[in-house]
Amino acid sequence: MNIKMLKAAFAGLVLSASSFANAGLIGDTIDWQYYYNGSAYTYLGSPGSFVAGSTTDDFGSYFTISANDTQISFDYFIAGTTSWSHGSSSSTTNGMNIQNGIELFNIDSLLSNISLNSATNMSGFTMTNIDFTTNAIAIDWAGLEFDSNTRVVLDINTTEVPEPSTLAIFALGLMGLASRTFKK
Repeated sequence: MNIKMLKAAFAGLVLSASSFANAGLIGDTIDWQYYYNGSAYTYLGSPGSFVAGSTTDDFGSYFTISANDTQISFDYFIAGTTSWSHGSSSSTTNGMNIQNGIELFNIDSLLSNISLNSATNMSGFTMTNIDFTTNAIAIDWAGLEFDSNTRVVLDINTTEVPEPSTLAIFALGLMGLASRTFKK
């Protein structure tokens, strides 16, 4: 391979690297399902979905779920102080376990890390209440108290995903380089 070919290959790599999809949640449709006492809960709006950055969804009279580019928020609006009861563990669609809580799934962006934002004020809520995969989050509220001032805010880090057309162009370029090398 000569210097011109190496320069062309490097230029192709730089161009393809600049065509990665947004690494945030904006525009992702996020589906959700509530789980309680060993099974999927199909009341109070569950299952549901919302679009990060443009729509929200409610779980009955308990909380609103919303997301922006880097956060998913649960804002409670129920009157009075109450607590989530304990129950038998449910296995979610993505194989995570919840006694009394919610799974967010089919998230388009690839999740790489989740942390609690300092705005989270649910007493006793820690990272042990959260489990996640690359495209799903399970949150277990079992035994925790809440009122109309309660917020849970998750900071979300995602991984950049190359656009399909970028991958195709990159693959074609590699095949062209390989065929040229084999001809020599």
